[in-house]
Amino acid sequence: MKRQGAINVKTKTEDCDGAPDNGRFYLAAAGFVIVTMLFVAAIMPYLFRYDFAKAGQFGDMFGAANALFYGFAFLMFIVTVSLQRNELVLQRNELKQTRLEFEKQSAAFEKQNEVLEQQRFEGTFFQLLRLHSQIVDSLDAKGSSGNVGFFAARLSDFMNQYLLGRGAQHALNAYEEFHRNNLEHLGHYFRTLYHIVRMIDDSDLSDIKKQTYMNLLRAIISKSELVFLCLNCTTTYGRKKFKPLVEKYSLLENCEWTHDYADQFRTQYNPSAFGEGGGF
Repeated sequence: MKRQGAINVKTKTEDCDGAPDNGRFYLAAAGFVIVTMLFVAAIMPYLFRYDFAKAGQFGDMFGAANALFYGFAFLMFIVTVSLQRNELVLQRNELKQTRLEFEKQSAAFEKQNEVLEQQRFEGTFFQLLRLHSQIVDSLDAKGSSGNVGFFAARLSDFMNQYLLGRGAQHALNAYEEFHRNNLEHLGHYFRTLYHIVRMIDDSDLSDIKKQTYMNLLRAIISKSELVFLCLNCTTTYGRKKFKPLVEKYSLLENCEWTHDYADQFRTQYNPSAFGEGGGF
């Protein structure tokens, strides 16, 4: 079956290729006839010595030939139209092949661009993750307490020094005060973390890939850091820009805080911030 299909294709190709040769033959024949008629018309006055009666009789002898010539001219017209049609078919096929090749090249180019964009994104992303880890290590070196890291130690300070003895209604104000007093350390940390989250959100990645990178980021954040992220986004420092992103990507999904005043902060969020659990 494949061989027969190949033969049919070849036959069609040969027909299209042979059409111009036949057309040139017919055009040459028509040209020859026309030149012959012009030659006869030119020499007739000399043959009949300008005796137009005899010339008319002689011309009547070619009445049937004239009809034949008209038919032949019509045939040439049909051949010309057929040749033009074949040429248009060939041009359409060439344009179709060119369009298909262009579409393939465009698809390959777009795929290559996607790969390059993702490589550039990942290079920046993992570089920022290293910077984030360096900031945490630096904070631990400066403000840790014994074997407890910076954020765990500061969380204990916040609960014992700022929340203790205050009513639940003052919990949010207590953290505002704590944040201002520790802005030198917390400001740098949260600015870096916000820009990592913002870079992922602003990228051209699909929503699934964005969530994947958010999960990678969340995986390197300690539980104490997540609690501080929850506290930070309830203040004027993170409520406007950072909090919507936290809710969009469920960055507090693994956040655990069992303090009596925890609900004062949890209720500031849309449940989506805590993922499927809905809150700590």
